[in-house]
Amino acid sequence: MDDRKVKDLGEIELVDEIKRYIDENSKLNPHIILGIGDDAASVSIPEGYEMLITCDSMVEGVHFLKDSLSSYEMGRRAANINISDIGAMGGVPMASLVSLGLYGDIKVGEIIEIYRGLLEELRPFNATIIGGNITSVYENILIDITLFGIAKKGNIVKRSTAHVDDVILISGYPGESAAGLWLLKQGKTTDHPLVNRYKLAQHRAREAHAISREHLVSSMIDISDGLLLDLYRICKSSKVGAEIFKRNIPISSHIREISDEMGEDPLRFILGKSDDYELIITCPEANRGRIEEIFKHYSIPVHHIGQITEKACEISMVDENGEKHRLEPEGWNHFTAYN
Repeated sequence: MDDRKVKDLGEIELVDEIKRYIDENSKLNPHIILGIGDDAASVSIPEGYEMLITCDSMVEGVHFLKDSLSSYEMGRRAANINISDIGAMGGVPMASLVSLGLYGDIKVGEIIEIYRGLLEELRPFNATIIGGNITSVYENILIDITLFGIAKKGNIVKRSTAHVDDVILISGYPGESAAGLWLLKQGKTTDHPLVNRYKLAQHRAREAHAISREHLVSSMIDISDGLLLDLYRICKSSKVGAEIFKRNIPISSHIREISDEMGEDPLRFILGKSDDYELIITCPEANRGRIEEIFKHYSIPVHHIGQITEKACEISMVDENGEKHRLEPEGWNHFTAYN
């Protein structure tokens, strides 16, 4: 690792080091016309496609615990949370802008490790980094990503198109990231499957692209703040409601294990604040089987947890006795998280 410090290197030479690393470790993409080195980058959109653009940030002490992630893991996580957004709309990533806020004592090798993590996740899509910005901060690292993706015209999936009587599906096991964060905060372990789920924020972009390509879904969103809050976002945008069947909510063996240790209801993790980057999907019942087949191909489970209802913005839980209980859309909110 390059042990030189950023403050001793200077911005121009640091950018040269970053550009050199990206050039040596990126695949050639014919739609990238200009990358790092000019005042702006330039890309072309393939014929018959539309561009998707998303932006997300990671701030040390807000989005991740200090010393809980290596620089390489920071890069992978920052890439994945943006790839997840592009995937949730049916697209695939193409190019990224990366802005960093760095303190002077950070080592050049650590910065390169961030870019190694970013490229590790972008490379499977033949996507790369085409520019960005570097600024100084006093202490907490900032990683800000703007990701450009593409989707075939007519294939983009929105939040606002769920229909009454659609089934609600979720991929994987929501709540695992929250459980992993809880383990880290307890100082119990950093070597646990749940901690790894929190660290890497695994996206479902391939699966989402596959089901959108076949026009199987009516709406879709990734779980970036919590299952209930993100389901509420679909309900609000689509002017519908939702019923969740308690008996159908998937509980992973890892969540059940630590919930038993804590003496807590596992739904605390599953329905609360958790950035799992799993997918919430609504679709006609007739399309459910094909969606399950596609996810099975990728070895990812899909669970039928409920249905879309008529009453706008109202989410209810149907218990084992058939009784309905109104649920509030709890989830991560930056401006109330510390209240």
